[in-house]
Amino acid sequence: MARYCNGSSTYLTIGDNAALSLPDGGFTLGGWVYLIPSPTRGYYFYSHGTVQAVSSCNLAIASDGSLIAYVRSDAGERKEVGWVVGAIAAGNWYHICLRCAGDDLRIYKNGVQSGNSDSTSWGGINPSGSLYLGARNDLNATKFFEGHMAEWAKWDVSLSDAQITDLVAGASPAMFPQSLTWYMQLLDDYAEKIVPLAVTNYGTTQSDHPATYISRRPWQQRRHRRMAGAA
Repeated sequence: MARYCNGSSTYLTIGDNAALSLPDGGFTLGGWVYLIPSPTRGYYFYSHGTVQAVSSCNLAIASDGSLIAYVRSDAGERKEVGWVVGAIAAGNWYHICLRCAGDDLRIYKNGVQSGNSDSTSWGGINPSGSLYLGARNDLNATKFFEGHMAEWAKWDVSLSDAQITDLVAGASPAMFPQSLTWYMQLLDDYAEKIVPLAVTNYGTTQSDHPATYISRRPWQQRRHRRMAGAA
């Protein structure tokens, strides 16, 4: 099952750990989100470090449905990518992926680049404090995410377009183990599967999971039901 965040008080945290850092030169961060209400405010679903502060990475859906990544390196270089009005609509599963290759940062929705990219020079990101899933790290009452989250993971390498396409098609992140540094399936529990990292659940509950598989061989596939309205 996925995890449901109620938009006002429920979220998950992952305790600070070196595995959460985003290295200089290349990384991939991604997972599935399902927004329940039509966007009317900001909805933060990934928040590590104070928004736009040095050493931070925040992913959000804006009030106009834009998908946005606010990222700032340890050296203070800032990147903001995304900004396509109406990119995220209520009632659909979307695979979101933030990929860095060298200095090039892009955000993808269902395997397609969403909005602008940024290729200005920058370095690695090692935020302090816990990573928040389903809320902004300051727990601002108007920034909680309302919806479902599943299959979140981070690689210390830039995944290929073909690998991202496979993830969109339902491949489990575990199918790409090279440089996979953390992985939260959010299926039957909320445990992190690689390190394992310390995860705390603040009231999120189980909900329907997007369809995923763990093998390319049809007779070995273990599928999980995707909610109606998958995009």
